[in-house]
Order: sequence, then structure tokens, then C-alpha cells
Amino acid sequence: MIDFSTSEVYGVSADHVTGEHPHGIGPVSRKRWVYTTNRLASEHCTLRYGAEYGLDCACIRPFTIYGPGQTGEGAIRSFAAALLSNKPITIYGD
Repeated sequence: MIDFSTSEVYGVSADHVTGEHPHGIGPVSRKRWVYTTNRLASEHCTLRYGAEYGLDCACIRPFTIYGPGQTGEGAIRSFAAALLSNKPITIYGD
């Protein structure tokens, strides 16, 4: 069984995730973290369910998914908007 989660689980730590500090969820007063907390709880439920019933389970946390209904900016949307506006594409980091 696969739980298709989100890279949002890494929160503010997404650019420097370690095994020691795998989550960077911010304060509960920010609405952004409601979705993140929900996905993290789903991962825990998936893995515990698998352990209880002897199922092979995995959680996937994809980055930069693009498609209908996408919210927020995202890299692919920003690249496409720049190309359509004949502007240079900006890449941060490596």
C-alpha cells in the first residue's frame, strides 16, 4: 500500500532534511500547517496499519507536482509563466 503524501511534511526544513530532524512544521496559528499535519498523521496511520496487518506500506513525499487544481506558485508554474511572458527563468540553488 502506498500513501501519496506531500513534501510539505518537511515544512520550513525542506532544503535541509535530516534523519534527526525530519519535520519542520511551524506554529499551529498558521493555516498552512493544517494540511501538513493531516498528511503527517496519514503517514503514521498508513505505517501503523501495515505493521498491524503485515502489509508492505510506504509513504511517498513528492516535490513540485503540477496539474489541474494546483494551488500556490511552484517551480513549474513559475517557469511556464516566465516563458510565456518572454522573461528569463530564475533558478535558486543548484
